[in-house]
Amino acid sequence: MLSGSVLSIYAMGTWKLLKTVDLWHGWARTANFVAIAYVPGTHTLVLGGYDFEGVGNSRAIGRVWVLPDADVAPSRSIRAYSRDAMGRPGVDVRSLAVTPDGRRVATGTDSSVSGASNKSIISVGVRLFGLTTGNLVGSTPTGAFHGNQSAMAFTHDGRYLISLNITRDGSRAVYLIDANTLQVVDALDTGNIVYDLTIRQDGKDFAVGSGNSIIVWSLPPH
Repeated sequence: MLSGSVLSIYAMGTWKLLKTVDLWHGWARTANFVAIAYVPGTHTLVLGGYDFEGVGNSRAIGRVWVLPDADVAPSRSIRAYSRDAMGRPGVDVRSLAVTPDGRRVATGTDSSVSGASNKSIISVGVRLFGLTTGNLVGSTPTGAFHGNQSAMAFTHDGRYLISLNITRDGSRAVYLIDANTLQVVDALDTGNIVYDLTIRQDGKDFAVGSGNSIIVWSLPPH
């Protein structure tokens, strides 16, 4: 669990606190963390957020940090976003998800640009990186969908990435994305702002928290 700069590790089932690490007292003195995930089948943690660079730490850089163990410095970091679609500095990694095979990480950002009428929000986009190399593998086109990515998850078979996007009007807030091509397969209208999601263990459907409701959708069959 992340709270500010403090990373807390709990035992599943008993909820016993195993350790806490204040990352600001180590390597992450200018970093801010907003997303976290384990690499499946490992002890490696992936953190998403932003830090600063430039004169006087004037520019925020969206970044992913890869920690082989929870109490050591990261083995590497991935520069995910540096400027938004209008060239303005300052973006961050708002959400992330690791592929089931542990080879790639998808990032979403809350940085966006307003349309000409200042009424629409155009997402900077989802990006996919090699977890070992840090190389950019692919990205959704800017403007492929609207809103800020508040949460995301890969389906258990790795075929799809589900992205929850907070928009001003709450429409078309859930996006089903092909994990290989990063093309939007479907857009689902919740009629309300969406906050989080979970995928059923058998992979047949997923549930979304939307306002005061829980909405369940079926995933495409194999």
